[in-house]
Amino acid sequence: MRKCLPRKLVVLPVLLLAVIAWTGHHLTTSWSCGQARSARLARRNQRAVKLRNKLAETDSMNVELEMVARSEHIQQVCRDYQLREDIQGCGYRSREDSFDQNIQNHFLRDPRTGSVYCFIHKVASSTWMAVFTRLENNTIFRQKVERDGNYYQIRYRLGLSPLDLLWSDSLSFIIVRHPLDRLISAYRDRILDPTTHQARKHRAAMMQYKDMQGMLQEGLPSFSQFLQYVTDGGSDEHWAPYYSSCSPCLVGFDWIIKLEDRNTEELQQALLDRSGMGRFVTLETKHRSNSSSAEHRNLFREVDCEVIRRVVNMFRMDMMLFRYSAENYLTDIGVHC
Repeated sequence: MRKCLPRKLVVLPVLLLAVIAWTGHHLTTSWSCGQARSARLARRNQRAVKLRNKLAETDSMNVELEMVARSEHIQQVCRDYQLREDIQGCGYRSREDSFDQNIQNHFLRDPRTGSVYCFIHKVASSTWMAVFTRLENNTIFRQKVERDGNYYQIRYRLGLSPLDLLWSDSLSFIIVRHPLDRLISAYRDRILDPTTHQARKHRAAMMQYKDMQGMLQEGLPSFSQFLQYVTDGGSDEHWAPYYSSCSPCLVGFDWIIKLEDRNTEELQQALLDRSGMGRFVTLETKHRSNSSSAEHRNLFREVDCEVIRRVVNMFRMDMMLFRYSAENYLTDIGVHC
C-alpha cells in the first residue's frame, strides 16, 4: 500500500516557493522604481542645465525658465522634507508622515506625443480631460462623453502604471490654484449643489458638526461644517491635497501652471505648443464659473480660527511646494488667526 506524504510536507514547500516568487517580484519592482526615479530626475536636471545655458531672449524662453524655476523649487522642498528613500522604491517618505506620497491613478498620457498630465479636480481638470479625449480621437467614446459631459471617463483609457510614468521621458505637467480657493470651489460646486455625488455622499456627515457659534445648522452645511469635516478625515478627490494626488516629489513636473498666473491662457497654449499637443487640438474651456472663488473668500470669515489653523496645516505641503501663502490670503480678507 502506497504511503502518502503528510499534508504539511506538501503545503510548506508550495508556500515557500510562493513567498520566494513574491519576494523576487517585490524586489524587482522596487529596483525598477528606484532606477526609473533616478533616471527621470537625471534627465530633467540635464534639460534644465541646457535650458539655463541659453540666453533668455524671447518670451517663450522666459516662460520655460520660469517653469524650470518652479520645478527646481519643488525638488528643493522635497529634499528638505525627505526622510529616506522608500524601501519599495515607488514612494516618497517625508519627515512628517502626513506628507508621504505614492503614485495614484491621476495621470494621463497623450497617445500621440507621450505628454503626461496629472489632473486635479476643481483646477481646470474638465478642460484638460476634454483635451485628452480629443487627443485619443476615438469617435464613439468622444461622441458619448460630449453628450453626457463626463470627460473624466478618459482616465480609464489613457492612464499609465507607476513604472511607465517614472520611466517616461516626455513632458509632464500639472495645473494648480491656491488651495484655499479650491476648497471654496469644492464647497460651492460639489456640496451646495444637491445633485452631485459629493453632496449625496458627504452632506449628512457634515451636518453633524457645529457652526462657529456652536450650534448645529439645519438645511445646507455651512462652510465651517464643510472644513471641519474635511480636516477630520472626510476625504474626496475634489478636495484632496495636491501632493497626495499627483506625487510631485516623485514625478518632477516639467511645467507647473497656476490659475493665478496673469497669463494663464497664454501659458496653457504655450504648453500645447511646447509639448506638440497643439498640432492636434485647441484649448476649449469647460465648466467656466459665473463667479470666481476669489469673490467668495469672505466665507473664511465665518470660520473659527482653530478650524482655519487645521485647514492650513492640512494643505501646508501644497503651499510650500507651489509657493502659496495662507497668511497673505487670510490677511487680505481681514482674517487674523
